[in-house]
Amino acid sequence: IEKGMILEIDHLSYSTLIETLDILEEHQYSGFIASHDWLDNSEENRARILSLGGLLSAKGSPSSVAESILAYEDEMQGYDYPLGLGMGSDVQGVSSQPSADEGVFIQYPFTSVDGLVTFTQPITGNRTFDFAIEGIAHYGLYAEWMENLKQVNDKSQSNIMSNFMNSAEAYVQMWERATP
Repeated sequence: IEKGMILEIDHLSYSTLIETLDILEEHQYSGFIASHDWLDNSEENRARILSLGGLLSAKGSPSSVAESILAYEDEMQGYDYPLGLGMGSDVQGVSSQPSADEGVFIQYPFTSVDGLVTFTQPITGNRTFDFAIEGIAHYGLYAEWMENLKQVNDKSQSNIMSNFMNSAEAYVQMWERATP
């Protein structure tokens, strides 16, 4: 805390997590993140994290992350911090990777959220990857994951993409608050 470091709280045992949250609250320190959705996700722990300005993450299909964004948006109403939701992949061979939403169709080519990059279907050697069937088979398929999230957004009454894209700003503000 004295050095302004960002603490990662996802890999703590439950008792260590509770003790760590106690220390963070004692110091009113918001320089921490639950980086890839392993956290004990109780309402009480989320409230403690959000009240300090720490960040939560979600992992899963685009529709499940959209549900988390909407839930956290409601939970954040009582706090003075911007909504931010980390996207934790946890790609290390131990955990399964996010799948596509059922019935998703990726129309190639498609453009990035900002419209500046055009994506074609990923091919490596003789292998063509199909996000709808395989989900995140490699990092390059996160573009398709985002396209799927845009499709979820288009069907929603809320602006899921705006909240998701604000996450980098929320992280930077959390980091700034942590700077001694």
